[in-house]
Amino acid sequence: MTADNHWTNAHGETVLRIVHFNDVYHLDEQKKEPVGGAARFYTALQQACSFAEASEEPVALDKALVFFSGDLFNPSIESSVTKGKHMVPVINKLNIDVACYGNHDFDFGVASLEKLAGLCNFPWLLSNVFDSSTKAPLANGKEYVVVERAGIKIGVIGLVEREWLQTISDLPPTVEYRDYVEVGQRLARHLRSEEGGQCDMVIALTHMRLPND
Repeated sequence: MTADNHWTNAHGETVLRIVHFNDVYHLDEQKKEPVGGAARFYTALQQACSFAEASEEPVALDKALVFFSGDLFNPSIESSVTKGKHMVPVINKLNIDVACYGNHDFDFGVASLEKLAGLCNFPWLLSNVFDSSTKAPLANGKEYVVVERAGIKIGVIGLVEREWLQTISDLPPTVEYRDYVEVGQRLARHLRSEEGGQCDMVIALTHMRLPND
């Protein structure tokens, strides 16, 4: 495994910058600190991606590996009007590589989510919730994706807990939940195999409560 100078520090070690966030659905700034807002969040994300020790080179936003773990399209006051559509142009500016669906992304129904996800410039994962009628992940999610940074091949999967489904009122009767531990172990083995691309590492994006994580 090798990497060019852009990805190595003064010790010759490969630097893989990973930034992760979730639950982003408010755009307006607040009157009191932390004021937040889309512009400030974008700046904070850039700073997180470019943070470096003295011996390292900063990493540009489009060079870091950026993950999002769901709850984008709801809940918010704005979403009650736009049904989540107002978040698409914002999230598309953040150079996200891969995302995992959250339970609130389904608040306006599967068909609505499929349309919104289709407008995003990154893939959405849902590795362990399927539609039994199509044998495919719900809402056109992907079972996994493979990305590469710094000469490292990374398999990414998206896992959710069973309790996640109980919070969604409008799910089709064909929903099929698969145990996230079994699915995670199976996909990790597959992604490390020759057939799965011989990934150097496998990362699970999850939308769960802390005990299950």
